[in-house]
Amino acid sequence: MKTILTTALAALALAGSAAAITPPAGDFNQSQNQAESLCPSIGELAGLIMETRQIGARMSELMAIMPSGDENAELRAVTRSMILAAYDSPRYYGDRARVEAVQEFRSEWELVCYQTEGAA
Repeated sequence: MKTILTTALAALALAGSAAAITPPAGDFNQSQNQAESLCPSIGELAGLIMETRQIGARMSELMAIMPSGDENAELRAVTRSMILAAYDSPRYYGDRARVEAVQEFRSEWELVCYQTEGAA
């Protein structure tokens, strides 16, 4: 699971670097295109974090694989927020409840992303 999260973080770092370029004011199409490419990646990362939390991984394990370096500061902040939010949610023991928790968590983060990117 650690390898999957590390890979997801690396992919998101690449997507986040491109998304960090804010479009000129009034360029709605460019902002919308950024959201459409970034937000599914944000959702994927959120899902992986919650899935890892639901199987019982320690929070410190997730914190240890967060991106580092100044160029990843924004991604690190978002990832940290996701991890804290995931561990603020209950851990479920039934398969169906776990799947629902992961889907809901992912959807919440995608919604925040689309709302934020749409406002840019």
